[in-house]
Amino acid sequence: MNNLKQKLNTSDSNQKINDVNQKILNKNKETNERKQKEKAKNKRDLHEKEQNLKKQETNNKKSETEIDLNTIANQSVVNKNKIIDQKNNRNYPKKNEKENEKEKENEKNNEPKKANEKEEKEKEKEREKEREKEREKEREREKEKEKEKENEKEIEIEIEEETEEEQAQENEYNLEDYKEKIRSIIKKQPNPEQISRKLKNLFPKGLNDELRKFVWPLLLGVSTDELDPNFEKHIIEHKDTKQVRVDIERSLTKFIENIDPDKIPVIRNTLETIINSILSKNPTLNYFQGFHDICTCFLFVCGKDLGFKLCEKMSLTFIGDSMKPTFSVILKYLSMINLLIKEEDVEVYKFLTKAKMEPIFATSWVLTLFSYNINNFEIVKQIFDFILSTHPLMPFYLSTALVLENRNALLKKQCEFSTIYTFLQKLPKISNIDKVLEKSYLLFQIHHPKKILHQIDIDPYSDDFEKENKKQNNENKKENKNNESQNQKIKNTNTNNNNNNKNNNNNNTNMNNQNPNNTNNTNINTKNNSNKNSKEKKLVNLFLMEIKTHSTFFITATIVTIIFSILSLLHFLPYMSRTESYYTAKNCYGDLPFHLNIIKSFTKGINSEWGSLKDLQFPIYSGTALVYPFIADFHTALINGGCQCTLQATLVVTTVIEFCCLLTLLYFFFQRIVRNQIVSLITIFLVIFGGGFGWVYILKDLIFGLPEDETLIMDLNKYDYNFKIAKNKELFWFPFVDATLIPQRSALLGYCLAIFVLTLIYHLISANWIRIKFKSALKIAILASLLTGLLPLTHTYSYLVIAFITSITLILNFPYSKKYSLQIKKKYFLTILLYAVLSNIIAFPQLFLFMSRVSSDNFIRFEPIWKNEWTNPILYIILSFGPIFLIGIFSLPLICNTGYKTKFFISFILLFIFSILIMLQPWKYDNIKLLNFPFFILALATARFLVFLLDIRLEGLLDCLITPLVLILCIIIILPGLLSMASVAVNVSELFDQELIQIGEFVSKNTEKNALFAVPDTNFHRNPVTTLAGRQLLVGQEGWLWSHGINADSERRQVATYLSNGIRQDTQKTYFQNLFLKFNITYIMDSDYKIHSSIIEHFNFLKIWESENYRIFRVIFN
Repeated sequence: MNNLKQKLNTSDSNQKINDVNQKILNKNKETNERKQKEKAKNKRDLHEKEQNLKKQETNNKKSETEIDLNTIANQSVVNKNKIIDQKNNRNYPKKNEKENEKEKENEKNNEPKKANEKEEKEKEKEREKEREKEREKEREREKEKEKEKENEKEIEIEIEEETEEEQAQENEYNLEDYKEKIRSIIKKQPNPEQISRKLKNLFPKGLNDELRKFVWPLLLGVSTDELDPNFEKHIIEHKDTKQVRVDIERSLTKFIENIDPDKIPVIRNTLETIINSILSKNPTLNYFQGFHDICTCFLFVCGKDLGFKLCEKMSLTFIGDSMKPTFSVILKYLSMINLLIKEEDVEVYKFLTKAKMEPIFATSWVLTLFSYNINNFEIVKQIFDFILSTHPLMPFYLSTALVLENRNALLKKQCEFSTIYTFLQKLPKISNIDKVLEKSYLLFQIHHPKKILHQIDIDPYSDDFEKENKKQNNENKKENKNNESQNQKIKNTNTNNNNNNKNNNNNNTNMNNQNPNNTNNTNINTKNNSNKNSKEKKLVNLFLMEIKTHSTFFITATIVTIIFSILSLLHFLPYMSRTESYYTAKNCYGDLPFHLNIIKSFTKGINSEWGSLKDLQFPIYSGTALVYPFIADFHTALINGGCQCTLQATLVVTTVIEFCCLLTLLYFFFQRIVRNQIVSLITIFLVIFGGGFGWVYILKDLIFGLPEDETLIMDLNKYDYNFKIAKNKELFWFPFVDATLIPQRSALLGYCLAIFVLTLIYHLISANWIRIKFKSALKIAILASLLTGLLPLTHTYSYLVIAFITSITLILNFPYSKKYSLQIKKKYFLTILLYAVLSNIIAFPQLFLFMSRVSSDNFIRFEPIWKNEWTNPILYIILSFGPIFLIGIFSLPLICNTGYKTKFFISFILLFIFSILIMLQPWKYDNIKLLNFPFFILALATARFLVFLLDIRLEGLLDCLITPLVLILCIIIILPGLLSMASVAVNVSELFDQELIQIGEFVSKNTEKNALFAVPDTNFHRNPVTTLAGRQLLVGQEGWLWSHGINADSERRQVATYLSNGIRQDTQKTYFQNLFLKFNITYIMDSDYKIHSSIIEHFNFLKIWESENYRIFRVIFN
C-alpha cells in the first residue's frame, strides 16, 4: 500500500509540473506572437515614412536647382550688358539719342518680369518653412512611438521576471524530488553509459546549472560535505607554474561578453589557484595546455570550492592519461578513431588514408573535452553532461561522429593533407549538438570499447574486459582438456570394441551404440581443421593488408630491384662472354676473385668434404684454418653445386634476393622509427646512392677542360671506382651501392640480419613495459639472440655493430626512475640478460676462430681516418661523408621526439666516433662496414628534413622555391651513386681470358681436390687454380693476406724466390727439395714464364700443361 501511495503521489506531482510547464509555454507563445505582429507593423510604418521623406527631399532639391539656374542665368546676362556698356562708353563716347531711347524702353519692359521673380522667391521660402514644420511633427511622433516601445519592453521584462520567479518557485518546490530521482538512477544503473539515457528522459531539454551542481559531483563520486575551502594551502612552486600563468592570462576569451570586465582578473586569480593547488597536491600529474579550459567550465558552473574538488577528481580519473608525462596512451587511443571510421564508412577511411591523415587532428578535442575548440559555452556544458554520464572514452566516439556527420563536405575537399587538416580543425563549430551526441552514443553501443580496444593492446579503464578475457581463456582451456579426455575415452572404447569383435560376434550392438562417440571425434577433428584454415586465412589477409598499406614501397622496391639486377649483371660480367674472355666492373676486380676462391673451394676444391669448422682450410694460404665469415659464400656454393646452376646465375640470383631482403628490412626499420612512408622511401634512395663531395673534383676538371681523347665517363677511372679519390688527396667514404652492396657479398647478408636485430631491439625499447607481457618480450629477445649469434660467421663487422649498439641502448633505456616498480625492472633485466647470454653462447665459439688473427699488431689500433693525408679533420669528414652528414647531424632533433629514440640514436653517434678514430683491420677502409650503420640514421634524418621542407607553407616566391631546392639537394646527395652506375656501365676490366678459363677447367678435372700449388708470382690474384678450380696455394695474393692479418713466413717466401731466381748451388738444391717435401707441394704453376731455367734443368718436373703464357708442372723428385 505504501508503494502505491508513493507512486500516486509521484504521478500527481508530475502532472502538476506538466500543467505548470504547459501554462508557461502558452504564455510565452502568446507574448512572442504579439511581439512579432508589433514588430512587423512598426517596420512597415517606418518603411513608408522613409520613402515619403525621400520623395519630398528629391522634389525640393529639383526645385531649388531650377531656381538657382534661372538666377545664375539672369545675373550672367546683366553682367554681360554692363561690360558691353563700359566698352561702348570707352570706344564710342558719342552715341545717338535714338539708341538711348530704345534702351530705356527695354528696361521698362523688363521691370514686370523682375517683379514676378521676386514673388516666386518669397513663395518658395514659405513652402520651405511649411516643410520644416512637418518634419518636426514627424520627429515628435517617432519619439512618442519609441517611448511606447520602451514601455512595452519594460512590461515584457516584468512579465518574464514574474514567470521566472514562478518557475524558480516551482523548481525549488520540486528540486528535492528531482535529486532523489537522480540519486536512484545513478545507484541503480551499473553501466555508466545507461545513466545518460535516463537523465535525457528525465530532462528532455537538458540540465540547468543548479542541477549540474548536484549531478556532476554524483557522477564523479564527490561528496559536497568533504569540500576544502582552504585548498590554497597546498600550493607549492612546481615546474609548470609559469606555463599555467601564461595560459590563464589569455583565458576567458570565449566568455568575456557575458562577464563584467572588473571581475575578469579575480576569476583568473581563482582559476590559477585551483590549477596550482591540484598540481601541487598531486605531484605525479603533469599540466597540459587546455587543462585550464576544463577547469574554467567547472569553475563557472560549480563555483570555487566545488570546482576545485571536481577538477581534481577529473585529473585523477577521467583525464588521467592526459596528465601523464607523455601522450603515448592518448596517441594510441586516437587510433580508435581510424578503426571506428573504417567500420562505419570505408569511403571516408580510404579518403583519409590516401591523404595520409592520421587522427592527430582530434588531439585538442579529446584532451580538452572540446572546451578549447567550441566557443558556445552552453554546448560545452552539454558535452560535459554527456561525457560525465557515459564513459571516459566517449570523446573519441564523439570525434568520429563529428567527422562522419560532415562526410559529404569532407569528400568534396581536395585529397591533400593541408586542406583536410584545416577543414577538420574547423569541425567543432557544431550546429546540431543533439544529433551529434545521439550518433556518438549509437557508435558507442555498436562498437563498444571491449570490442575495439583489444586491437590497440591497451585498456586502462575497464578491468572487466581483462577479467572476461581471462574467463574466456580458461573456458577454452577447459574445452580443450575435455576434448582431449573425450578423444582418449573414444580410443579406449574403440580398442575394447575391436577386442570384443574378435572374441564375440554377438557384441555388434555395443559397437553400434558407440558410433556417436566416433562422430563426436570426427566433429572435433573437423573443428580443429576449420580453426587451422581460419588462422591461415587470417595470416593471408594480414599479408595482403600490409601490401595494400605499403603499396608505394612495393612498387618502388620492384623498380629498384630491376635496376639493381641489371647492375649485378654488369658487375658479374666474368661469366658473360665478350670476345671469348670474361670481364667485370672495376669495383669487383679485386673482391670477386677472393670470393670465388672460397666458393670454388666448397664446390670443387679442398673444402668440398669438410666435417667441422676446424677442417675448413684457407685456399690462398695452405695449412691455415678458414678464418673468414664464409656463410654467404657457402650459401652461394650450395646453390651452385647442389642445384647445378651456373655460377653467373647463382651470383646474380643470390645478390638480388639478399638485396630485396635488405631493402624490405630497411624500409620497415625506418617506418618503425618515423612512421612515414615517404620519409622511409626517400631514405632508402639516399642510402643506396648517397655519397660525399668527391664529384666536386670531376666538376673542376669539367670546368678547366678534359683532354681531347677522353670523355667524362671514361675519365672517371682517374677517381677510382667510387669517385671519392681525388688526384692528389684521398677521401674516405664510398657509395653504398658500389662499394658494399655488390662487391661485399658477406656484408649484404650480414646487414640483413643486423637490421632485423635492430628492429627487434627497437621494438623492445619502444614497448610499454608496464603493459607488455613477459612472454612476448622473451620471444622477441630469443629471436634477436638467435640472429645475433649467427652473425660472426656471416659478417663479423655486423656482429660488432650489434654488440656495440645493443649494449649501449639497452643500458640507457633501463627503467631507472622510481615510477617503475620492481616487477617491471625485473622483467626488463631478465629479457636483457636472456638476450645477452643466449647470443653470446652461440657467438663465442665462432669468435674463438678470429682471436688468433686479432693478436696481430695491425688490428685494433688508434688511427684517425684523416691521419697522414689531411691537416683539417673537419673538412676531411665533411668532404668524405657529404651532404648527408651535414644535413643529417643537424636534423636529428626532427626524429628524436621521444626519450627512447634519443638514447637509441646516441649509440649510433658513439659508433660513428669510434669508427673514425679506431681502425679494426690493417686496411682502414674496412671501417666503412661499421660506418654504414650511422650513415643509415643520418640518411633518415636527412630525408625527414627534406619532407619537412616540402611541408612548409610560405608566401609568395619563397613557396615556389622550396620544391626546386629539395630537388637540387636530392640530386647533390645521389649524384655519387649515379656517377658510379655510369662508370660501371662503361668501364670494365678483363678478369679471365680464354687461356685462364681453359686452365681452370683442366685443373679441376685432372688434379686432386687437396692438391697444393706453388707459384713464382704471389701478386697474381686472378689465378685460375684457386678462383676457378678451388685448389689451394702455398702463398696467395699478398694484399689479401695482409688485410687478413697473415704474414707469410720466410720459408714460403723462399720457395717463390727460388722459383723466380733459380738455384746456383747444390746446397740450395737440397734445401729447395726439402721445402717442397715439407709443405707437400704437388704442382707448380708458371705465369708468363717466370720460373727460372735452372729449376727446370735441375729437376725433371713433369709438364702437364703448356700454353702461350702459362705452364703447369707436376712435382716429382727422382
